[in-house]
Amino acid sequence: MKRVLIWTAVSTVGVLALGFFLACSGMNAVKVGVAVPQTGEFAKGGTDVLHGVQLAVDDWNNKGGVLGKQIELIQVDDRGQADYAPQAAEELANKGAHIVIGHFNSDCSVAAMNTYIRRHVLMISPTSTTPVLTESGYKTIFRTIGRDDKQGEVAAEYVAESLPEAKVAVVHDGSTYGKELATAFLNHYGHITHMEPVYYGYMTPSGTNREEILEKLESSEADLLYFGGAYPTAGPFLKALRDAGLEMTLMTGDGNYEPSFIELAGPENAEGTLVTFVPDPNVVPEAQPIVERYRAKFGEPGPYSLFAYEAANIVFQGIEKAQSSEDVKVAEALREMSFATPFGTLKFDEKGDINLAPYRVWVIEDGQFVPAPESAAAPAGPGGGTPEEPAE
Repeated sequence: MKRVLIWTAVSTVGVLALGFFLACSGMNAVKVGVAVPQTGEFAKGGTDVLHGVQLAVDDWNNKGGVLGKQIELIQVDDRGQADYAPQAAEELANKGAHIVIGHFNSDCSVAAMNTYIRRHVLMISPTSTTPVLTESGYKTIFRTIGRDDKQGEVAAEYVAESLPEAKVAVVHDGSTYGKELATAFLNHYGHITHMEPVYYGYMTPSGTNREEILEKLESSEADLLYFGGAYPTAGPFLKALRDAGLEMTLMTGDGNYEPSFIELAGPENAEGTLVTFVPDPNVVPEAQPIVERYRAKFGEPGPYSLFAYEAANIVFQGIEKAQSSEDVKVAEALREMSFATPFGTLKFDEKGDINLAPYRVWVIEDGQFVPAPESAAAPAGPGGGTPEEPAE
């Protein structure tokens, strides 16, 4: 009996010691969460972001981490669903994340941001373009990409200048991203041309009114359709448009600067589509060392892989300057700093928007995104403006 009691006591001490060791190990790490879709229709984009952050974490850990601690990456699948995003945010906070890089979808970012504010977790999105995110007034919400209102303006100016005689129709998919992008285009197009669209419509969440929209587009005799929505809806919609015999030019936003859009629409159907996006980050000369390391670990980078990499880099620099991973202190540091990136020197304004995101217009030719001729320049302001010289 004594041996049993002694062994039980020793076992208990061992378990307690192991628990104490694991707790201390967790305390000696800076925990960074990534909230992106890893399943569902946006899984490709979410995985691109996750890999970009992972590369940055590996780079920093290889040189000693941050504040003398290793960086621990915590990932959660938000499924690309706004109704699930708050739960994903709670999970990251419960696991001790100090910073969250995400979400991928604007809907998810908006749905989750109040959770991060309440749990004192700083959030920085490399992909969410909705103005709502940074117009909220929260001081611990940031992004490293431009805004829908600015790329909508660029698209409108391109159409007004390059296709002045076009009859324009506007349709969006009902998402936060799609609606705001379409609204930004519509408002600016009307302001500079004093013209109204020949048709305006939106898809129901289930897409059950698609045939009705196609019929109205046919009767509108539109030459150009501006579509607000990302590749999971835009690609199939363009295919349906062409299957219905409608040859109008499609123009859309950065959520379709993605090979998956071409695959879903079909290469022949996608030919000639106009897309707003920034200069391709994967071909910037200064970014090539990063791109090569990414390819060696994960394969070809996606459109937002480097934005995610830089979001992580920026946050880690902010933690070092603040000498803390506390959300408010890191946020204050981020607003005081300038960040040398392969795309130029980046700064944040008081809202958490970046000073450079020079949207331009691309066109799909032979299955590739190439610069469209006579593209309109990006307007100045939050998420717009002209970049400074790339950093050495």
